[in-house]
Amino acid sequence: MSSSYSMWPVFIIPYNLPPWECMDQSNFIMTLLIPGPKSPGKDFDIFLQPLIEDLLELWKGIRTYDAFTKKHFTLHAAVLWCIHDYPALATLSGRSTKGYFACVHCDEDPLSQALRNKIGYFGHCRYLPMNHHWRRSKLFNGKYEKRGKPREFSTAELLEKLEEVKDIRPGKHPLNRKRKRTNKDEPTWHLRVSLWDLPYWSQLKLRHNLDVMHIEKNICENLLWTFLRVEGKTKDTINARLDLEDLGIRKELHLVQNGDAYDRPHACYTMTNDQRDEFCKFLRTVKFPDGYAANLARCVDMDGHKVQHLKTHDCHILLQRILPVALRGLIREDIYKAICELGNFFKQLCSKTLKRDVLHGLKDEIPIILCKLEKIYPPAFFDVMVHLAVHLPDEALFRGPVQYGWMYPVERRLYTLKRYVRNRSRPEGSIAEAYIVDECLTFCSRYFGDVETRFNRKGRPNSGLDSAIPEDDLSVFTHGVKLLGTAKVSYNEVGFDKLVWYVLNNCPEVDQYKTLFREKLEHENASDVDQRLEKGFAKWFKEHIAKLHCHGVLIKDDIYALSCGPDKRIEIYSSCIANGVRYRTVSHEKYRTTQNSGVMTEGTHKNEYIDFYGVLNEIIVLQYPSNKQFTRSVVLFRCDWYDLEGKKTGTKDDGYFRSINVERCWYKNDPYILATQSTQVFYLHDTKLGKGWKVVQKFEHRHLYDVTETEEHTSDVAYQDDICSSIEHILSDIDPCLEHLHRVDEDACRIDAAIVDKARGSTEDALHDTDSEDEDDTLQQYYSDNDRPQSPMNNDDTHSP
Repeated sequence: MSSSYSMWPVFIIPYNLPPWECMDQSNFIMTLLIPGPKSPGKDFDIFLQPLIEDLLELWKGIRTYDAFTKKHFTLHAAVLWCIHDYPALATLSGRSTKGYFACVHCDEDPLSQALRNKIGYFGHCRYLPMNHHWRRSKLFNGKYEKRGKPREFSTAELLEKLEEVKDIRPGKHPLNRKRKRTNKDEPTWHLRVSLWDLPYWSQLKLRHNLDVMHIEKNICENLLWTFLRVEGKTKDTINARLDLEDLGIRKELHLVQNGDAYDRPHACYTMTNDQRDEFCKFLRTVKFPDGYAANLARCVDMDGHKVQHLKTHDCHILLQRILPVALRGLIREDIYKAICELGNFFKQLCSKTLKRDVLHGLKDEIPIILCKLEKIYPPAFFDVMVHLAVHLPDEALFRGPVQYGWMYPVERRLYTLKRYVRNRSRPEGSIAEAYIVDECLTFCSRYFGDVETRFNRKGRPNSGLDSAIPEDDLSVFTHGVKLLGTAKVSYNEVGFDKLVWYVLNNCPEVDQYKTLFREKLEHENASDVDQRLEKGFAKWFKEHIAKLHCHGVLIKDDIYALSCGPDKRIEIYSSCIANGVRYRTVSHEKYRTTQNSGVMTEGTHKNEYIDFYGVLNEIIVLQYPSNKQFTRSVVLFRCDWYDLEGKKTGTKDDGYFRSINVERCWYKNDPYILATQSTQVFYLHDTKLGKGWKVVQKFEHRHLYDVTETEEHTSDVAYQDDICSSIEHILSDIDPCLEHLHRVDEDACRIDAAIVDKARGSTEDALHDTDSEDEDDTLQQYYSDNDRPQSPMNNDDTHSP
């Protein structure tokens, strides 16, 4: 519940469900609730014994009744893998996640190397092909790299290692020998946990998932703190500069003695005060669409040039989308490209849909990206969490999309359990009682289809929509748009005909009548057929349908209503929900902290299909003749479309982001689209091109799935906002042009000689401590100061394996 009170729930999550329901909280089964207030440590395996017995019974099979077929069958179940944060991996697996063998994939000859006050994980050239030219460069760690990549133990070798520790007793038994972190000869496995009693456990390719959520968070914070030179957080410390001296690399960044002090040159990967000020101003202006992410402006400290109190999802968005855009015009191009490639890597990896060829490409790309970062940042930057990124594509090839293995849904469930606590002196009892009540209500509610429950209630984006829309109606009438706010009635005689024509021209059911009218015009040898079709079709269509109706021809009511035309009283709204997405006009959101006016649609320009980008100005509703059963209306958006072909405007694409000049618009005579034709985008300021330019960001809403659903209810918990991209991005492994490793536009920082001499002559206790791995230092190792829990109810340190 807090840093002084920790309890450990254990969940079973069934995977044989649709993607939108698989990781829903209502399907989580809490099998154990290990009480606090202290972490169980190695005693955790003892608490798992009842669960292991149940899992063995499920593997053998249990006779079960099928309510649908009304028959009995034998139910078998197996554990696919475990989901947990990285410190909990050591507790659950019995393998060390500290010291030189902290990486659970690098069993033999890991990348770890001792630095002055920590253990670094650098030298990712080992993951490159043996003939790669970077292996012959000393820029990384001062040595030529001739070793192959670290090897993971085979199943037979792993079982042999576990045989050595099979007699070690769980818990803090006095007979168990304590081990130091600095001893490289010590075994990485300190306990054979009960999971190995499962007959299939040794055959699993992926037993424990790496925590993508916190890997992203740690990398993002390392980048932010180092760019902004945050005192106490930056990786560019005095010890980091002394590490460069010890390795004999990057002499430009070494400390230079100047009398009774030392000069520390400002590195190229840090910002000046003006750049830090501009970076923080950029973050304060960022506006996201409704429900996409938190308001980053609240995390920005302009006076201290800090970005603080970031949550894991904030870092997820920052690393993939915001940070690369913000750095476009603030840092050198080679550093900017490396950060973009890193963000693109996680963006592709965190897609809802993964392709095997894309993952193989990511597997080849991530070593190159990390090597580029090693040329830029000091070795102290590369802790084990940064290194673990190199193993993420391999795990995705075994598991699939990351939403089935990361901690977002588990953390959400832990937050729900914390809210159950009412008696703080007995938190376990509060959670257990509330959980049982919630399970009973969940079980009962799924059998009452005619009663509104949380499972069949429409979500916020879809609430209020007309669910009784006939399926055989015209497509323009079945828009399902929910209009928000009060309508403003307007009479627009000038643009009314264009509105009517756009509706008719975008209704597939009217195409046959347009063909008849076009043939009529061509038979009359009329010039400018397209222009006359636009101007005269609405009148001809009305007369033609009326004539057919008089002659007794069966005409659908919708076709007849469409031919009669809409009411000239146009309703104008400022907000609506279309396609499950909230839209607002530019004027309506001027003083809001969210951005819902960006629109994109596909159209033809010079006989080519292109994407049009713009902003929403008006939401127009045309009312057609209706009946008692169904109200016929058409919702259109009037937009300003940005000019994409101007000589001084247009678009600019650097291979990572597309910038659009928003000072000039085109297609002013054709501003309308149907609400169902729109796709929402959002815009960010371009720090490189300056005023008048915006970086467009496409995204996928978390609650939307491009899958036909047969169930009556959906889940809003998807925890992803990116669609799978098949666009191939070719990484360059050409040596970046590092003209200067230090900043020539800013004077060096003066440091007192006593501080440097003290750092030279001492090393931190991290490499020479005598603490046993039996001690629970999970919170101290894993959480940053900004993420450390502060109160019993508003923190995230409750762990779940």
